[in-house]
Amino acid sequence: MLQYYYRGVASWTWYYPYHYAPMASDLSRGLGRLTAAFDYGIPFQPFEQLLAVQPPQSAGLLPEPFRWL
Repeated sequence: MLQYYYRGVASWTWYYPYHYAPMASDLSRGLGRLTAAFDYGIPFQPFEQLLAVQPPQSAGLLPEPFRWL
């Protein structure tokens, strides 16, 4: 999070694949061995971002060409 706020987006393609954050006790076990490498990637276009976050029930809010997606 600090990198995002102070240096910008580290990666447009990376995501956290779980529903919940790890427990603090989980982090203390292997934190010294933790490494992170990000592929910067290409940012989403504005409507691609909307498609990624809006539920299907809100399709009517999108422009007509994007509603079927």
